[in-house]
Amino acid sequence: MRRVVANARSTVSQTLASSLAIHSVNVAISITVARGLGPADRGLLAAVLLWPALVSTVGALGLADAVTVFIASRSRPIGRTVGAALIIVLLQSAVITAIAAGVNVAVFSSHGDDVLRQALLFTGYIPFSMLTIFVSAYLQGRAAFVHYQLLRFAYVAIALVAIILATIGKLDLRESLIAFFGAHVGAAAIAALIFRNFDGLSGVEIRLSDVRDLAATGAKSHVVNVAALVNERLDQVVISLVLAPVHLGIYAVAVTLMSLTILVGASVSTVAFPRAASAARDERLHLCRRYVRVLLGLTIGVSIPVITCTPYIIQALFGSEFADAVAPARILVAAAVALALARLLGALLKASGLPLSPARGELVGLIVGAVLLLTLLPVVGVIAAAVASLAAYTVTALWLLRRLGSVLHVKPRSLIWRERSRAQLAEPA
Repeated sequence: MRRVVANARSTVSQTLASSLAIHSVNVAISITVARGLGPADRGLLAAVLLWPALVSTVGALGLADAVTVFIASRSRPIGRTVGAALIIVLLQSAVITAIAAGVNVAVFSSHGDDVLRQALLFTGYIPFSMLTIFVSAYLQGRAAFVHYQLLRFAYVAIALVAIILATIGKLDLRESLIAFFGAHVGAAAIAALIFRNFDGLSGVEIRLSDVRDLAATGAKSHVVNVAALVNERLDQVVISLVLAPVHLGIYAVAVTLMSLTILVGASVSTVAFPRAASAARDERLHLCRRYVRVLLGLTIGVSIPVITCTPYIIQALFGSEFADAVAPARILVAAAVALALARLLGALLKASGLPLSPARGELVGLIVGAVLLLTLLPVVGVIAAAVASLAAYTVTALWLLRRLGSVLHVKPRSLIWRERSRAQLAEPA
């Protein structure tokens, strides 16, 4: 057990270091784009990036989770899982791209022909993104975390270089979209090279039964993924539909300050999911406790300084144009702790063989967030979106914590801190 915990701690540390590097690059991208575009165009860019991403996640049908679980659990030869996954990726890429194009027509027709054309062209990134996601899931399932983190870093690094090159002229919506499109293509190329070096195509076998099983497993997990996505992105979706682009631009900068907390949490979840999936029942309880406590310690530790320094961070990095982002940013950074915890708890429930279980918690949180968002947004603006997100993520995390405690047959609070036994409490001081 000590060896397992030590290995888990080492892997989390490596993943955390990678996440911090990714966060630094993401912040550099956000600063460059915000200063180059201004609040209004920054909001328009956020909307163009948002809708295809939503369609892609909804249309992915939980494939990444299914691939990770199948490979980590060794329930069948890896080549058969790879063959089934590649067939699904090809089909999904074509369908998702077509649907995303249709959504863009509906959303961006009112923004003019030029914006609509750029939004439609950008949807071409989806097949490249699907390939990268598949390889990432493959690497995660094989516990190849060094290569997994390299692939994560590749996208943001290429995007930063492309954005910087675009600023040599005048950065606009078109140049920004070209930069992000190029980052997806570059990341897919690197994913293909990594996959080849792992002999990913070795022993590939395609069986319809494997395609069916992989899709069925993914579909069970997908209910949770969609609920989590809507829960997480509902604020930006409603702002993009109800308010002017400038408000989404302000909110996008506020969301940027969440990224450090989210990345730290994602680092823990990335390691926890495959390790818990492959662990025995007794070992899984110890791992769950370890990961929950590590995540809370790290996310709270990084969030407090960010909340304290938010006004100075926004002024120094983004400029006075984005001063209105300070209040929602502080609320969102606090919300990010609850969001990170909810994502970890959901991953641990999936790893425990309950892929549908987190969906109820996400649904409860979604209802709470939606009611607050629709009620308060017309009155107080983007701050309402931040408050709604904080409430939604907190309710979701508390529900999932209770559910995981029930599954592991322990009190939920014992997953967060050590409880002293009655004998210990009776000891004299």
